[in-house]
Amino acid sequence: MNGDNIREEATRLLMGYGAQSLGALLLLLASWIAAGWISRMLGRGLERARVDLTLTRFVARLARWVILLLAILGCLGIFGVETTSFAAVIGAAGLAVGLAFQGTLANFASGVMLLVFRPFEVNHVIKAAGHTGKVDAIGIFATTIDTFDRRRLIIPNSSIF
Repeated sequence: MNGDNIREEATRLLMGYGAQSLGALLLLLASWIAAGWISRMLGRGLERARVDLTLTRFVARLARWVILLLAILGCLGIFGVETTSFAAVIGAAGLAVGLAFQGTLANFASGVMLLVFRPFEVNHVIKAAGHTGKVDAIGIFATTIDTFDRRRLIIPNSSIF
């Protein structure tokens, strides 16, 4: 190969992949900015709606990472990588994790429901899972109650909801 052939080949590669690379970088940059903006707006909206701070931060961060994951899959698509296989892998991994953490996810989902619907609040007296007491804290996975015989019980949210 002589110098002219090398230069032509380099120019061809740069023109072909340079535009794709620039497009992918612009997509990532725009997604990074959009994810931050959407995360902040979602967090502020949930705070104004007086949703629990723990749940607010979790939802805002989750939204940010979902947007960034979709942007990465979009960038792979720009370069011609089949993203349907990634979607299948992500779905299978989600199913496996869901089955592995079935009890924990049930407590989490119940905790979210308790925090959103607020059937009771801190300092209310409730009867849950066969115990009566005053609610000390409502968490994502468990609720803490103080019984009238001075015991503190931590009850999984799935048993309460």
